Parts: sequence; C-alpha cells; structure tokens
Amino acid sequence: DLAPLADPALVVPTIARTLGVRDVPALSPLEAVAAHLADDALLLVLDNLEHLLPAAPAVEALLAASPGLAVLTTSREPLRLRREQVVEVPPLAVPGVDRAAWSVADIRAVPGVALFVERAQAADAAFALNDGNAAAVAEICRRLDGLPLALELAAAHVRLLDPAALLARLEGGLALPRSSAPDLPPRQRTLRALLDWSHALLGDAERAVFRRLGAFAVGFGLEAIAAVAATDDLGVDPLDVLAALADKHLVRVLGGAEPRFRMLETVREYALAQLEASGEAAATRDRHLGYFLALAEQSDRARLGRDEQLGIDRLEAEQDNLRLALEWAIACGQTEREWRLVAALWFFWFSQGDLRRGVERIEASLSRPYAAEPDLLARVLEGAGMLAEWLGDDARAGARYDRGLAAARAAGNAALAARLLGRMGVLAHTQGEPDRARRLNAEMLALARAAEAPQVIGLAFAHAVGFAIGPSGTARERERLLATLDEPVALLREARSHRLLAVLLAGRARLLAEVDASAALAPLREGLELARPLDDALIIGLVPWLAAVILAERLPAERIARLLGGVKAPRVRIAGGEGRIFADLYGAPADHAALARAAAAARATLGEEAFAAETAQGEAFSFEELIDEALAGLEEAELGLGNGEFGPAGRAPREAGPLSPRELEVLALVAEGRSNKAIAAALYVSPNTVKTHVASLLSKLDAASRHQLPAIAARRGLLDG
Repeated sequence: DLAPLADPALVVPTIARTLGVRDVPALSPLEAVAAHLADDALLLVLDNLEHLLPAAPAVEALLAASPGLAVLTTSREPLRLRREQVVEVPPLAVPGVDRAAWSVADIRAVPGVALFVERAQAADAAFALNDGNAAAVAEICRRLDGLPLALELAAAHVRLLDPAALLARLEGGLALPRSSAPDLPPRQRTLRALLDWSHALLGDAERAVFRRLGAFAVGFGLEAIAAVAATDDLGVDPLDVLAALADKHLVRVLGGAEPRFRMLETVREYALAQLEASGEAAATRDRHLGYFLALAEQSDRARLGRDEQLGIDRLEAEQDNLRLALEWAIACGQTEREWRLVAALWFFWFSQGDLRRGVERIEASLSRPYAAEPDLLARVLEGAGMLAEWLGDDARAGARYDRGLAAARAAGNAALAARLLGRMGVLAHTQGEPDRARRLNAEMLALARAAEAPQVIGLAFAHAVGFAIGPSGTARERERLLATLDEPVALLREARSHRLLAVLLAGRARLLAEVDASAALAPLREGLELARPLDDALIIGLVPWLAAVILAERLPAERIARLLGGVKAPRVRIAGGEGRIFADLYGAPADHAALARAAAAARATLGEEAFAAETAQGEAFSFEELIDEALAGLEEAELGLGNGEFGPAGRAPREAGPLSPRELEVLALVAEGRSNKAIAAALYVSPNTVKTHVASLLSKLDAASRHQLPAIAARRGLLDG
C-alpha cells in the first residue's frame, strides 16, 4: 500500500521493506530489489501509485531486470511506460433507467445493488430488498455511479433512514452539488459530495475527531486517538466517537488484541483538508508528534528491559506515523524533538534492516545546526555509527563512535559510554585488530560493571564470545571464557533480556560443542526457544546459524539441506545478500568448513535434484519455521547422541528408532484426535513442524496413516502414564 507515502523516492525502499530485502553496501535500494527478484516469478501489486508517478521509471527498471516479474498497479493516471497495459476498472454495474420494468430479483442481481444490500444488512440485520424499496435502492445506486465506497457510506445510514428518505436527502441538496472541475474524474466528484454529506451529519465533537484523524497515516490505535484527536477539550469518550465514525464507514475497525482503526485514503485526504481549513492543523500535528515521540522513547527504553520485543512490535505497527512525526518535526523546526526521535528510532531501523534510509535520516539530523545536550548527542552518534558500520562505512562509524564516547563521558552516562566502547571493539575486530578489540571490550565490561548495567554486561560477554569463536579465537581463550558465562546468563535471565540471552546461550553452546557435544544441546535449545518470537538482525543472523554449525554433521541429509537453506535465506533479510552479517564476522573458518562438509555430504546422499528441492524448502521458511526446523533437528541429535547412532552428515541410519520426547507429545495429541493445526497451537510450534513429527511417527511405528497411530501407541504402551 503506497497511499501513506508522499515522496516518490520512498517507493523502492517500501517495496524492499515489504519483500524483506535488506540494505547492501555496494548496491542502491533499486539494485538490491532487482537482484532479489532476478530469478523469481512474482506478482508485485502496487496500490495507490497516482501521487507517486515520478517512481514509474523505477518500476520499469525492476521489470527490465526481472524477467519473471509482473506488476499490477492501481492509479488514477497511466504510468506511461513502454510495456504498460492499461485496464480501466469501471464502477459496479447499476440498474438502468428502465428499472421500473425489472423485478426485485433482477434488481438484486445487479452488482451495485448487491453490494448496497450486503452493507445495509451489515448495518441493520432487518433490512431487506422488497417491492416497496427496490426502486429507491436502484436509484441510489445509479446516482452514486456504482462506486463501492459511496455505496458503503450510503448503506451505513439505513438504520436511521429508509431508502426513500435516503434518496430524498441525496436529491434534496444535503450533499453538495457535483464538482464541475474538468480535472476530476466523475467518481471523485460524486464521492466528494457524499463525503461532504456524511461530514455534515456528524455532531460537533465527531466532526472534530474526524478531521484530526487526518493527521495520522491511515492507521491508528485507540490510545493514539485519545492523545491526538479525541482530546479532553472535546469531553467525549474516544471509543464512542470511533464507534459512531465506524458506523458511518468513515473509519474501519481492524481488530486485534489492541484494536486498530484505519481510514480509506480518500477519506483521510478529505479529513486532512477539513483539518487544514479548521486552523487546528499545527496543534494537531504537534500532539501527533508528541505522542509518537513518547512512544518511540518508551520502546527504546524497553529494548534494554523486559518488554524488548513488545517495543519493537509497537514501532513496526506505527512506521508510517513515526515517519510523519519526524517529517513534521523537521518541517516546523522542532530540532530537539527531531533529534530525540532519531535517537529513539535508530535501533528499530537497524533491527528492521532499514540501514541506508536510517543513515540518511540520522545524518540529516546531525547536519542541522543544533547544540544538543551531551547525552542526546551521544545517543544519536551511537546510532549513526552502528548503522554506518553495518553498511560497511567503517571510517564514518569510527568517527561517530569516537565523538559519541566523548559526549557520553561528558554526560556522565557510564552505561552508554560502555556501549560505545563495545561498538569500537567490534569495529576493531572487523578491521583485523583483535588485540585492540579485546582491550576495548575489557574496558566496556569494567565500565558496565561500575554502572551496574546488566544488559551491557551481557552484551560485553556476547562480544567476547563472538571474538573467541571468530577467526582470531583460540582454544585456550574459548575454554577460559566458557568458565565465566554463568554470571552474564544469570543477569540477562533476571532482566528478561531475551534477545541477548538467546545470543549468549547459542554462543555458549558453540563453545561447549568443542568439548562435550551432548552438553551443548541444552543451552542451544533454550537459545532457540527464546529466539523464536524475536525477528531482528541480531537474532536472525547468529542464533540459527550457530545451531546449524553445532548440529549439521549429526543430522539426516534431508534436514541438513533444509537447515542450510534456512540459514542461507536470512542473509538476504539481514544485509541484502553480500552485505555485512554476524555469521561472517564471528564464524570461525572451522565453522564455515563444517557447514560446507555437511552440504557436500547431504548433496552426495540425496542427489543434486533432491538436495536442491530440500534447500529451496528451507529458504522459503519463515523465521519461526526455521527455528522449529532447528529444534526438530536438535531432538534428533539428542536421540542420536544417546544411542551413538549418528555419524557425519548424510549418513544417519534410516531404521526406526525410539521416539523423542517431542514425538511422544505429538503422539499423545494425535491420540486425542487433534489436527496438526491444533497440535501446533498446543505445543507453540508451526504446523509444518507438526507435519514433520507426524511423518516421523508414521515411519517409526510402521503406520499407514495417522488414524492407525492411537491403536499402535496403545498396543505398545507408548502413552502409559
């Protein structure tokens, strides 16, 4: 949906974000998307493009670079591209002027009338098309030109007005006359009249809330509405007003655990015009900025605490509103709020892989003259350095970290200074200076302890694990570090900092795998389970990759291929293919070699075609499905280690073996008659994972179908107790 965008330059980045294409240092966003789509057969739907027509050449470039790509756009104007095929979408058919000769059944069968009746019955279950009202309904549909939105808006009023009264109001001048502007399409002239009419029917408070909703980017939550639109000066209950606006189809209810609402873009444009005319636009946008600044800062604090993923999720839902808030802060010269907003959002941009756009935003803020307080300056510089670092601009990153460290020390913020020392250490490690990296990380740890900052302590240990298992690590360093991890694990567990804890546990598993393969599986399991609901660059880039390293040579060929495909696919989601990612920085040569050996052995066992098919299945996994695949492989590894059965990759025996604990759980739920979907919900795994377990049960228990499993389980006493 491109309706929320105002800048044509944002079209390609929005496509990239939707497709999960991350920034690549050497490529423009257009080149990165084109590379991502090069081998795909894909239909790309671009909705509401008419106000972004300068982006049309970018669409042409994507088509030229991607032979399997088809693009469907909705626009009020043609794009005027060489390969464009224009298809005009007409309004719904309506009864003709000869409708008097039609039966009720004939009128009901006309699509425009069918929609009106459906929406009228949604507003009033007692409504029915009959001989008494069919002529009026047919005339309403004809007067509204069969426009779906206009029909929906009109039908919403049947609870108050019967069709004859509704038609009389349309004919009696309550709606403004149709616009005669030649540059407006007929449907737009009619819809504007209907919107004027619907607006006139609102009470004063409803009208005020409605126009203030125009300041939002289409979607909004109830709390935001109360802060920005249904404010105390109106003396209304936000939920009551929203219910009234929803009844009139001026807003739509999206539902969910925390209800969200949205306006159709045409309705939002109308509301925004009313807001501009009211003289309240600046004050409303200020409230909008204040609310979303507070939300961003709250979420930024949460990322270092117990609600880290909740904060990220809230920001993800409000991306378009956050962009509008930042644009308003810049437009009206509220530089302090602008800086606070970018300081609060840079980690979110990083976690979403929006590196290039994030750098542009934060560097634009730094370029504006503003004497920021040292603490704010340090937080902005931390973000500028981090985003530049992961885009491969080490010189800029180093300069930002140096300046940020000085500002953090000037502000007396020891925890922030420690984080910046840590980033400088990681950058030194990247640049081939392992001794300096370890020295800076030791300074980070000492300062974090002095600041009593548990998450920063945990982060310092995560860096140390990365250095130890990276190319410069030694066996002695890994052994020494392994003995020290109880402290940071306990601190992060107490703080419920699951993102860092997942990384640290996976790192601990990697260290343990060198000395005791069976001991590595417990921390790996916990790390994977913690990672499952977390979907950001840090988790995607490292945790499942470390799982693949630990498990790959102990699994059947099919699962190895899927797992390898899965840990390859996130490379695209993190850094666009060839960009900088965690596995490249922290993976030891032995780890990369182990994965290469596992791939070669699996390919030899399966054959090229089957190996490619399994790998492709893994590449298509969602992040949760990838974690489920790794957990299923871990269970197989636990069973194999216990029986001494598993050898190198691709050579696991195929004979039926004992059931794993998870397979027993699945078997019990199958015996209860539950479906795969119900079992997945009960065990908090994906249906694909359940399907894999059921297939394994069928093989191990020699059953022809899942319906035979309960009887076999009972006969063998597998579920006793």
